[in-house]
Amino acid sequence: MRSSIATYRESLSRLAVEVDDAAADEVPAPSAPAARGGDLSATPPSSGRRRRYSRSGSDTAEPDEISKLREEIQKFQASEAEIKALSFNYAAMLKEKEEQLGRLREENGSLKRNLESCKAVSANSNGTLERSPRAQRNAVQENSLDVTKQNGYGGGSSHGIQPNGLHSVTGNHKGNVLEEERASFAIKQASLENEIKQLKQQLSNKSKKETEIERRLEDENKLNGFLQQELNELKINKERISTSMEELHKELNEKKSELRRVQDELSRRDKEQVSDASLQSLRNMLMALQKENSDLKIERARLEADLKSMKSTSQKTADSTSDNKIPDSEKVKEEMDLLKRALQDASRERDKAVQDLARLKQHLLDKDLEDQEKMDEDSKLIEELRVICEQQRAHIVQLERALKVEITKQENKRIINEEHQRSNEQLEELKYKLASCTSALESKNVELLNLQTALGQYYAESEAKERLGGDLAVAKAELSKLSEALKVANQTIEISRREKEDMATKLSQAERMLADGKHSMQKLEDDNSRLRRALEQSMTTVNRMSLDSDNSVDRLVMITLSSVMI
Repeated sequence: MRSSIATYRESLSRLAVEVDDAAADEVPAPSAPAARGGDLSATPPSSGRRRRYSRSGSDTAEPDEISKLREEIQKFQASEAEIKALSFNYAAMLKEKEEQLGRLREENGSLKRNLESCKAVSANSNGTLERSPRAQRNAVQENSLDVTKQNGYGGGSSHGIQPNGLHSVTGNHKGNVLEEERASFAIKQASLENEIKQLKQQLSNKSKKETEIERRLEDENKLNGFLQQELNELKINKERISTSMEELHKELNEKKSELRRVQDELSRRDKEQVSDASLQSLRNMLMALQKENSDLKIERARLEADLKSMKSTSQKTADSTSDNKIPDSEKVKEEMDLLKRALQDASRERDKAVQDLARLKQHLLDKDLEDQEKMDEDSKLIEELRVICEQQRAHIVQLERALKVEITKQENKRIINEEHQRSNEQLEELKYKLASCTSALESKNVELLNLQTALGQYYAESEAKERLGGDLAVAKAELSKLSEALKVANQTIEISRREKEDMATKLSQAERMLADGKHSMQKLEDDNSRLRRALEQSMTTVNRMSLDSDNSVDRLVMITLSSVMI
């Protein structure tokens, strides 16, 4: 299409250049270009030709002007041929446009089918999907109108230009035709481009709507899958939380038992502190023994000093006294022995006290070491127990928090389960309602089938009645004919009475005919009685059917039938 438009533009530009060259070859008036402002393309070539014709009429003897006129005639003939070619090109372009419109109609039909398939998918976009094909039909109708206009314009341009010589197509008309063709071509091109853009936009909108519908369906499917997955995850989480709750209960029981053990250990430590009080009493006893030992050492030193003083005094008394004083010496010796024995006893007691003191010191040192080790171990154990208690307290706090979180989750799950149960109950109620509705619908369908069968029987009987009515009308027509024949026979009888002698044979024939007529009359009466009985029976059956079907039969039909039969 663009190539044809380009060729059309090139041919128009070439034609305009040739017209400008022809105008430049002429000898125009000097004021004409200034008055026109140098616009040679807008100057109608007919004015030059009229001037040239006037000059040729006045100066026919000049051969140069004749040759120029011949050349202009040839140029005009060539331009005429080009205009014809352009008209043919324009007709080809119109054919191409018609083919494009046919393809667009086919695409419109396919789009209509796609829209009908999309209507079954989504009920929300019915209005837009119904408006879009109407817009397409309107666009196609506008296109067809434009095509018809184009055909009219093309036909006018193709038929309006005829090779009738130079005088048939003037330059003014030619320029007007070219300008009209340019304007109409630009308008048509713009309209076609707008229509193509509109069709593309409609196609893109429809494709977007289809993709949007597909995306919504995919989103709904994904949402259903995601909800199902969440339901499964909630079930799994419920089982996991139940197991974690059991584990938490076990851990709490273990922590309680461990706390009991720690309390027992603390009570034992309290008892050991009581034993430490007894150790302190032993230490006080040891201090008392050490003090007593020092007192004994002081007493011993004093006694030794007394002994030395006594020895010195005894020696002095021994040198000074004589044998006369033996009893005093014996007494002194006895006292000395006593003192020695007392001293030995005191030394033995001292040694025993020293041994007891050393033994007590060793025992106290061992006890202190043991107590120190125990205290270190107890302090370490107490620190460990404190750390363990702190850890246990932190762990208990965490467990309490986790328990609260799990309890809240359990409550949420319970709420979700209750909602799910309610939804299931509602679903069951809806299913029950649906089943009741389907059963009611089936019963209504059965009633409808029964009514249809009854209506078919009624239609069959009504057709039979119509046939009987037609037969009755035929019988009545025959009866009327027979009555007329009977009248004729009566007239013939009267004539035969007047002419008894001449018409005896005719009388006998008339009597036979009368007998035959009477016999046929009797048959007709019998047939009429049978038809009346059949009509009465059909009337009773119709009345019964009308009572059974709740007076749904049109009584006017029955009244007309009864009137016709009567």
